[in-house]
Amino acid sequence: MVSCSRRKLEADARRDVMSELPANVKEMILERLPTHEAARTSLLSTHWKDAWLRLGQLVFDSNFFTRVRKTKGYIDGKVPFVKIITYILLQRVGPVKKFTICINSLIIFDGKLQQSDLDQWYLFLSRNGVEELHISHHNPWERHYKLPFCIVLCPTIKQLRFQSLGFDCPIYAPSNFPCFSSLAFRSVVFNHNANGIVSTLPNLEKLDFRYCQGICNFKIKAPKLESLSITSTDTGPSFGVESRWFAPHLKAIKALCLEASLLLWEEDVEVASFPTAINLQVIKLHSFDFANEKQLMGVLQLLQKSPNLCELDIKAEFSI
Repeated sequence: MVSCSRRKLEADARRDVMSELPANVKEMILERLPTHEAARTSLLSTHWKDAWLRLGQLVFDSNFFTRVRKTKGYIDGKVPFVKIITYILLQRVGPVKKFTICINSLIIFDGKLQQSDLDQWYLFLSRNGVEELHISHHNPWERHYKLPFCIVLCPTIKQLRFQSLGFDCPIYAPSNFPCFSSLAFRSVVFNHNANGIVSTLPNLEKLDFRYCQGICNFKIKAPKLESLSITSTDTGPSFGVESRWFAPHLKAIKALCLEASLLLWEEDVEVASFPTAINLQVIKLHSFDFANEKQLMGVLQLLQKSPNLCELDIKAEFSI
């Protein structure tokens, strides 16, 4: 009897409690780890290896590349990071729902990124259930990469964020961004090739521009749009937003965040031509200059067209 109890205690001591966690718990743990640390858990047991191969959230940023280079046994330059990312993607046994890539960091550490590599990754993601895609390139003048049609036509993507990119944004057909609910652009240039082409985004609810140029060339119809943000911009011809681009979106949105300089509408456009913003409840203005009479008049005109406004947040511009 004592011998049986002892064997049971020894067996309990050998149990791998962590490996016996439910699959969803393992997934939540891995999602909270950096990608390189999540990958290392596959060495713990076959259970954790299975969890790693099913992980649908991958982040390849400067932290990932730095930590991998410091990993014991890694020989700098022998295995390009491009091949490492491709290998990790092709290992997946489930959908990659969220994918983040910092192209500039990849170029700094590797320098071997080709357009064909990006095309391969994006094609894989578009066919494997990607829902959130975050792409950043902090030095777009170093090299120009194109965003393939498989992404802008992808039926599963709901959130897409471009940051500081040198990408072409191919806006050529009304079927672009079919299921997107959120679009965020940072330092993206919309060229004149998109001028005059209107894309319908039937499910778009949130649209965010920051440090963007040529916004007026991004002509869209978004009947479900609830939040529109245009900040950190200038009033120059390539930066500014014309009131005729801005006005149609007033019909649907509930929240509006604007750089105050954008309220300097064209003189030939009267406030009477603006639609009533019947759903608009929140207005946030950045860098507002109370000494600027035109900005003040622009705010008053906007308020006149917002009968159901509940919240007004103004951040003043300070000059020394």
